[in-house]
Amino acid sequence: KIWHPARIGDLTAVHFSTPRRTMRNIRLVQEKTNEQAKKIKILQDKNRRLLKKVSSLQDLILHLKQKNLISENAA
Repeated sequence: KIWHPARIGDLTAVHFSTPRRTMRNIRLVQEKTNEQAKKIKILQDKNRRLLKKVSSLQDLILHLKQKNLISENAA
């Protein structure tokens, strides 16, 4: 048996059998939920920055093509 589960998926009805265990495991669920929300936000921000970088590099290539500073083959 797991007396102090570290993951939400490990929780069973036994872990909620007393008020103290219930509160401890509710805090565990809240902490894990907050951690996941932070991870999601960080990954979304990282993704947004990378998409912006790709867009700006594509704009740069287009600008250089229009000025004939690079050939079609180079891009």
